[in-house]
Amino acid sequence: MGKSKDYFKGEVGELKQVIHELKKDIKRLQKVIEGQKKEIKTLKHALNDSILYINDDLANIPVEQIIAYFKDKKRGKLDEVHEHHKEELNNLKEKWKCHKCLTGYLRMVLLDRGDKKFYMRVCVNAICGNRTVLKPYTSDIEGITE
Repeated sequence: MGKSKDYFKGEVGELKQVIHELKKDIKRLQKVIEGQKKEIKTLKHALNDSILYINDDLANIPVEQIIAYFKDKKRGKLDEVHEHHKEELNNLKEKWKCHKCLTGYLRMVLLDRGDKKFYMRVCVNAICGNRTVLKPYTSDIEGITE
């Protein structure tokens, strides 16, 4: 019976030691949490000051002028793209010039026949009537389709 009493005393002592260490950890973690709360409060205050500063700056920005600037910039780029496409179209018209009438160009016409696509080229000059033979279409074939 003496052994079991000593055994329980040892266990109780160990448990008291573990509880004491856990309490120390809790106090340490509570201090860390308090420090982080103070840091968050400081950061919130700095953020609010920054928001006020930015809002004041935004009030002085001439929004209409900025919008007009970007519209002009976009319009200029669209004009460049339009010019590029027009140049490509003229190059293709020259490449596919009709050799029969010499005034028109051959436009590519795509036809779906079941599971395959075919194409032929037809002169845009209504009087000419020049056209090519129907051939199987692949994506690498170039031509004017408009």
